[in-house]
Amino acid sequence: MIIRKTEYTDLETVLRIYEEGRRYMRENGNSEQWKDGYPHRDTVLDDIKNGVSYVVTDENGEIIAAFAFIEGYAFSVAFIGKSG
Repeated sequence: MIIRKTEYTDLETVLRIYEEGRRYMRENGNSEQWKDGYPHRDTVLDDIKNGVSYVVTDENGEIIAAFAFIEGYAFSVAFIGKSG
């Protein structure tokens, strides 16, 4: 497993992972977090630009998780899950 900064070419995969996170939360009684499509495409793009977006890859290089690590940020938002 490798953690690396998200590249712009990873965007669609990261968005799919976050969508899976939203769906999982809704299906398990958490309808209040990540409302209205958050994190949005523009949010993820800003995170990539600002160097705070990361992905986790398996031994084959497949992205299996994504998260934003924002130092000093009071509210932590992260989802670990396999895309696809």
